[in-house]
Amino acid sequence: MSADLRRAAILAATGGQNVLPSFFNPREAVSIHEHRLPHWQQEGVSYFVTFRLADSLPVAKLRDFTLERKTWLSAHPQPWSEEEEAQYDDTFSKRVDDWLDLGSGDCILRDDRVAQIVSLALRHFDGERYVMQSFAVMPNHVHVLFRPLGLWKIEDILHSWKSYSANEINRVLHRTGRVWMEDYWDRMIRSEQHLCHVLRYISENPAKVGLAENKHILFQRPIDAGAGQGGQDARPPGLSAIIAAVLAFLLPACDWMPGKPRKDEAYVAPAAVANFQQLFTQNCLGCHGNAGAISGSIALDDPLYLAIIPPETLREIIAAGVPGTLMPPFSQANGGLLTDAQITVLVQGIMAWKKSDAPAGLPPYSAPPGNAMAGEPIYAAYVAGLRQTAGEGMVADGFLANPAFLGLSSDQYLRTLIITGRPELGIPTYQTALAGQPLSEQQISDLVAWLISQRKNEFGQPLVPAKP
Repeated sequence: MSADLRRAAILAATGGQNVLPSFFNPREAVSIHEHRLPHWQQEGVSYFVTFRLADSLPVAKLRDFTLERKTWLSAHPQPWSEEEEAQYDDTFSKRVDDWLDLGSGDCILRDDRVAQIVSLALRHFDGERYVMQSFAVMPNHVHVLFRPLGLWKIEDILHSWKSYSANEINRVLHRTGRVWMEDYWDRMIRSEQHLCHVLRYISENPAKVGLAENKHILFQRPIDAGAGQGGQDARPPGLSAIIAAVLAFLLPACDWMPGKPRKDEAYVAPAAVANFQQLFTQNCLGCHGNAGAISGSIALDDPLYLAIIPPETLREIIAAGVPGTLMPPFSQANGGLLTDAQITVLVQGIMAWKKSDAPAGLPPYSAPPGNAMAGEPIYAAYVAGLRQTAGEGMVADGFLANPAFLGLSSDQYLRTLIITGRPELGIPTYQTALAGQPLSEQQISDLVAWLISQRKNEFGQPLVPAKP
C-alpha cells in the first residue's frame, strides 16, 4: 500500500478529520521521565499505553521477566532504532500481552460497572488534556491510544485515570487495597504503518481472546493530531478500510453534503454519556426543575436541601428510587439506564451546587416520626401560616393532608418538604413556618407523624398499622 493510500485508509477507517497525526521524530527534542520504567515523550506525538490490574500477572513469572528485561535495557539504551524496538516488542511486549490475554487474576474489569468507571475516566478530559483516539477495556488490563495536549505529561494523565478509577472501583466493589499495577507500558507512534498496527491491535484484541461484545469496552474515534496536513473526512464504519480509502479520494467535497451530521451531533451511547449537565437534563430536570423554576418536586439546587442531605443518601435515592412514589430507580442494577459512574457524576454535580456547610441548629435530614396527636394542632398552625404566605388557593382543600399527595409522598419527602419548603410556590421553610416563627425538631417530627396518619388506602404509600 502506498503512503498516500495508507494515509487515506487511516482516516477512512477511523472517521478521521482533515489533519493527519504527527509521529516520533528522532531529530527533535525528547523528554525522559523516570519512574520504575523510563518513559519518553515528544510534543505532538501519539502514544500506545497499556496499564493493568495489580494481580494480572503471576508474581513468579513477573520476577524473572523483570530481571531479564532490566538486563536487555542496560544493553540497549534509548532511543531505539526500529530494529531494536521490534526486538523489544517480540522479546518482552508480546510476552506480556500474551500473559495478560490469558486472563490471570480476578479480572474485575469484566464487571460492567467497573469497566464503565474506567471508560468514563479515560474520556473525561478528552479534548482538554489529551485527544483520545482508541481504547479497549479488557478483563485485566487496558490498551489506550492517545495524544497529550500542551504540557501534559503521560505520567500525570495516567495517574489521573488510575487514581480516580481505583477509588471508584473500590467504592463500588466495597473493597480496599491496590487496584492497578504502579507502572505502565508505553510506545511513541513512529509512522502511519505503526499507527495502523496499533489501531488494528486494539480493535482486534477482544476478539482475539474470545470476548463477547458485552464483556469488554472498545472505543475508537477520529484522529485529530493538529498536524495541519490535508485529508478527507471518512464515511461511516461498515466498509472495509480499502473501500473507505477509495471513497476518501473520490468524495473530497463530502463536508458540504446535505444531511451530514455535525461533530456535536454524533451519536453517543447512553452508557457513555459523562457530562453532568446532559445527565441532569435527561434524567432529573423534568421533575426537579432548575434555577428556581417551578417543578413537580423539590429543586435539587435548593440551599437547605443541599445542606441537610448526605451525599451517600442522595446517591442511594438516585440509584434505587423511592418505592411507592414517583421517584424511579435510575441504576442499571435496579432496572434503570445509568451506570454507577454516571450516578457518581450526578451526585458530584448536584453537591457542587452546595454553597456552604449546614448552619448550626439545622434539623437532621431524617428522623423517626413523632407523636401524631401532638402534630394535629401543629398542622392547624402550619396551614394558617401557609394561608398568610401562599394564599387560600394553595391550601383550601387541605394541601398537605390531601390523600393523593400523601399517598404519593414518602415519609422522608414529607419531612424534607417541611424543612426546605417550596419557595417557588410560596411554601415557607421550617424557619418561618409558624406565622414567621420556626418549627422545632420535635414539632417537625410530630407534624410528619400526623400527616402519615391521614393517609388513605388509595395510593402508593402503605398505611400506618392500627395500634392495639
